[in-house]
Formats: sequence, C-alpha cells, structure tokens
Amino acid sequence: MPRTTAKGERARQQILDAAERLFAARGVHGTSVRDVAGELGIPTASLLHHFPRKQRLYGAVLERIAE
Repeated sequence: MPRTTAKGERARQQILDAAERLFAARGVHGTSVRDVAGELGIPTASLLHHFPRKQRLYGAVLERIAE
C-alpha cells in the first residue's frame, strides 16, 4: 500500500470535493478530469497522480458518498 502523507491526503480530499460538486452539477459525462483540475487551479497531471483515470475518481466520489 502506498504511503500517504497529510499533504497528499488533503489534496486528495480537495480533488474529491471539487469532483463531487462538478459531477452533481454537470454529470459524470459532462465533467472532464481537466474540468476538475481547473476548478482547483492545479495541473491535470497533479490530479492524475491521485486518480489515474476518471472512472477511479468517480468511483472514489461514489464511495465517499456511500459512507
């Protein structure tokens, strides 16, 4: 299991927050990874470091909502 730092976990949560907002407003098909990164003002590559595919990001959002 990869080591998670506090900074990395904070970034991951911010990504999930933004993705949840955009998926709710635009739907999963109307939201790109680039849209989520742009919402946060971070490079797309930074987002992809945490979530290599949009499906993984969407799955993490759904998992968080289900908790």
